[in-house]
Amino acid sequence: MIHLILSLDYELFGNGAGDTKKIKIEPTSRLLSICNKHGAKLTIMCEVAEYWAFKKAEEEGLLSHLSYSPSRLIEEQLRYAISHGHDVQLHLHPQWIGAKYTNGLWHLNMEQYRIADLPHGLGDIDDEFSILGALKKGKDTLENLLKPIKHDYTCSSFRAGGYYVQPEKEVIAAMKQLGILLDSSVVKGLKIDSPWKLDYTDAYKNYGYWWSKEDSLTEQGNAGEGILELPVFSEMKPYFLNFLPQKLMATLKRRKIEKSDPHRSINRKASTPSSSTVLQKLFSPHPHNLDFCKLSAGEMYRTVLNIVNNNKNSDIVPIVLIGHNKDFWNDRQLSRFLHKIAKHPDVRFSTFSNIQKEILNK
Repeated sequence: MIHLILSLDYELFGNGAGDTKKIKIEPTSRLLSICNKHGAKLTIMCEVAEYWAFKKAEEEGLLSHLSYSPSRLIEEQLRYAISHGHDVQLHLHPQWIGAKYTNGLWHLNMEQYRIADLPHGLGDIDDEFSILGALKKGKDTLENLLKPIKHDYTCSSFRAGGYYVQPEKEVIAAMKQLGILLDSSVVKGLKIDSPWKLDYTDAYKNYGYWWSKEDSLTEQGNAGEGILELPVFSEMKPYFLNFLPQKLMATLKRRKIEKSDPHRSINRKASTPSSSTVLQKLFSPHPHNLDFCKLSAGEMYRTVLNIVNNNKNSDIVPIVLIGHNKDFWNDRQLSRFLHKIAKHPDVRFSTFSNIQKEILNK
């Protein structure tokens, strides 16, 4: 049985750009409505450090110029999602930890872009500038917010910001200590050299799941040795396929928003590649995700159907799709895909919470 997991990275741009209501709340509301219509389940990977920063700035009176409370809208949306059978799990961009709001702009700590780069290392549970402390605070934030809505809710899954879970030995140790036993940060084939290194070229698989080693999420270990890794689905294809209409439209809209926002020059991080980088990579193999914000209904359906046909006799085969609220203009295509795939007898919708329980209870 194929278990489709629609995971949404719920966040603003990684450099602080974007309006919470327009970029985050409104697209996610449309996504939830589409999923509700077709009986699909969305797993919202909530960027908690960004939420902490906004909540603190609001408490200090720094966001009084806004006509709404970003933190309250986020809280209401997450509660709504849980109350309607969706899932909410942990996502973290460490550059937001300790961020300052000055003269109308966010000043992020870009030197701690990877969770492993937090200044106090593994640390302890009371120190948010450590791996253990940041994950503990994130887990507590979500559980305190959502347990009143769903009493058995637990924060038990994680995705690193920008997929940067490497170097991961201490991250795995911290997750195990806190009972966060599922990660979905690995994208087989993805390699980044600058400005921060990441290398998933030798990941065990491009979909499904495995128990990791205690010091490596890309390698298969023994059951219970590390944690469960559910990679974000990827296929190696030429880079120029990013210029197909649906993908290109999302990229151009994202670039337009970022270019008009001063955060890009302050925090020096763009989420779309430069033109020179694109030209260099044009015909090179590149990992393409099953991105429900950027692909046509036909592309998504054909990919899933191929996986179904290759796993006729398999028991639990999770397929992790990914999307970002800041990329979502794909309403019609996603609705068509969900309508069609929901009828397939060998496919069901799942969440990180549900699939983790099924795997652990095997």
